[in-house]
Amino acid sequence: MNFVSAVCLLLAASCFCVAGKRTPDYCKKPAETGPCKASFPKWAYDPKTGFCKYFTYGGCGGNENKFDSEKDCLSTCFPGRNPQLTCSSPPSRKRCGLPTRRWRLDEKYGVCVQFLDGSCARNRNSFSSCRKCMGTCTHFNAVAYCKLVRNRTLGGNAATNRAE
Repeated sequence: MNFVSAVCLLLAASCFCVAGKRTPDYCKKPAETGPCKASFPKWAYDPKTGFCKYFTYGGCGGNENKFDSEKDCLSTCFPGRNPQLTCSSPPSRKRCGLPTRRWRLDEKYGVCVQFLDGSCARNRNSFSSCRKCMGTCTHFNAVAYCKLVRNRTLGGNAATNRAE
């Protein structure tokens, strides 16, 4: 076997291995809180958006589309690929410019919060609006939550808090 044939065979084998890792069917199911009333932070893959999103699990029932971290969700539902964390990335600490108001998911509370970002290189957990953050990172109703936030902060001045 010559060198070119060997390289082609190796490439074909490696493509087959990656392609052979299928996304489990349960990753395609919607997140389910279940019938119980506990409050456990979990992550579920959302096939409509292609992101793993935060949700609150009730503690029983539901389905297998629930993970302890965004990383676990991504590694299970994107097998053979190396997707980057989006919503669980900590805020960047390197400052170099004037701070601007941005939104990020706060895993402690499970919702998006506003913060001042003056970093040079924003990470993926930095959104221009509440709705973009909530829509990307949570299974909650982004419009309702952001409207509530807007009405509670700064007298609802959307020009300054950009909750929409």
